[in-house]
Amino acid sequence: MNPLKSFSPCTLPISLNAEIGLAKAKAGCTVQLHFELFDPQRLVQNSFVPGKVSASKVQRVDGLWHSTCFEAFWGVPGSSAYWELNLSPNGQAWNLYSFSGYRDPQPPKACADFELVDLTIGENSLACSLRSALELVEIEGALTAVVKTTQEQIYFASHHAGA
Repeated sequence: MNPLKSFSPCTLPISLNAEIGLAKAKAGCTVQLHFELFDPQRLVQNSFVPGKVSASKVQRVDGLWHSTCFEAFWGVPGSSAYWELNLSPNGQAWNLYSFSGYRDPQPPKACADFELVDLTIGENSLACSLRSALELVEIEGALTAVVKTTQEQIYFASHHAGA
């Protein structure tokens, strides 16, 4: 697991770790994600509701980043095209977008390249798998989160590009 860093100094006792992986499937591939949130004072709004979630019942919703939302961005090395996944930590909503270049097109359009097939939510964690018929051999990715607390909104990322 890799620690995510907050964009602004975070004075609250909250931290986040995440990882992304690619596995070959019989036909296509599977992208696997895992997020761990440490929130001992339970300050995070819209946080985890532990349990195994039926992926087929999780609704696709736009605008998840306006509340607590875990995000993953991945693409094929050397390509400007990429996918963006948004996940609500309570297991009720998700969405996937594809872009041909940085934030293009706008507004983003939902994409069906990957299907959410597994979603498990623990007391402090969320793990999911997305299956695709695409034959991806390698991906590069970045993991981020918007964490809304009772006091502020914190932006976490594996790295921040600057101000």
